[in-house]
Amino acid sequence: MDTLNTSASVGSRDSSMAVYRRIRKMIFAGKLGAGEALSQVQLAQEFDTSRGPVREALRMLQREGLIEAEANQRVRIVSFSASDLEQLCAMLALNAAMAIRMGEGRFTAADVATIERAIDRIETLGAGTGDNDGRAMGIDERRRIAFRRLLTVLCRHSGAHVKQLINDILDRLAVVRQLYTLSGSSPPYPLANRFPELREAALRQDAVAMAQIIVDKIAEISRKAVIFLADHYRPDMLDTYVVGARAAVAGELSAASPNGAMEGYDTMTIKVRALPGSRLECVVTPS
Repeated sequence: MDTLNTSASVGSRDSSMAVYRRIRKMIFAGKLGAGEALSQVQLAQEFDTSRGPVREALRMLQREGLIEAEANQRVRIVSFSASDLEQLCAMLALNAAMAIRMGEGRFTAADVATIERAIDRIETLGAGTGDNDGRAMGIDERRRIAFRRLLTVLCRHSGAHVKQLINDILDRLAVVRQLYTLSGSSPPYPLANRFPELREAALRQDAVAMAQIIVDKIAEISRKAVIFLADHYRPDMLDTYVVGARAAVAGELSAASPNGAMEGYDTMTIKVRALPGSRLECVVTPS
């Protein structure tokens, strides 16, 4: 690892949070690149502190998904591939669908009004060009925030653990996007200009329909982002999870395979089971 060239030492009395913030800032400033190994000893020397705050700071960065630990206890700055992005998007599609489904019969008139306001915001932003003209990054970021707010409202009746899981996935996706932005290859954040079906489903307080519509929107955004990063990559996992999510929220046991998603699968049996940490696993087998 090259010297960090810190402008000031952290000092022994500073907390691990201070070390965490300094390292995190270096990652997002591009001073620590993807795949670069970090040494606790060297970090402690550079920051003029003990290894304790450094060790705890690295744990926080690992929980955030910015670094990964190796078998020899060294850590590296994470590098993301199209496959990594696809897995996160697939997890979001399935878990968001089930979270919205949990709200069946619990949405109120106030909830519907909040959902409509969130949709209004997205439709307003949908008029943006998204062209890479200096304003596009602002438009894309506002679209991302608006869609996240919509998901938050739709998942509000799913329980604290499920909502935390979805927030964790969204946080990780935001980190991935920010890291790709550093390299100048961040994909645009596409959104359909209008959400008439979602608005109608919200007015009916139809959680199943809302869940299935959101799954389709997540898939639309995700496919474009994944293919942007690797134009020859086929998001088979994402397509399979979308089918599984739609079937699961509808209470179905089987569903047709999406075109090209799973070669040789005319129909598939879908089983969704709970895993530790409020996670859901979608198992797909040929019927």
